[in-house]
Amino acid sequence: MRDRASRYAAKKRASSVRKSGPILIAYVARTPKGKVRLHKIGIRFEGQKEELVLELPSDDPRYSLENDYKVRKSAHDLVKKSAKFARFYDATTRISYDL
Repeated sequence: MRDRASRYAAKKRASSVRKSGPILIAYVARTPKGKVRLHKIGIRFEGQKEELVLELPSDDPRYSLENDYKVRKSAHDLVKKSAKFARFYDATTRISYDL
């Protein structure tokens, strides 16, 4: 017989594996001055391919930011303004320096 704590832990593990929310992916690159420029934002749901939320112009000074915190904040704000993905603005954001 299993005790109460092990049953609770097993239930908790099963529900966390089953219910993972979407992940916002912010694609960024460093500028020559050392700032971080946001290029595009994608969203990935569990078990599906990534969808493009927004592609940003490369010459807009509004998307050249000082640190990762500001990148995450602006990514949340931009997703909140999108028509299709507005309700996922509070998802976790992963920053990708691939560009």
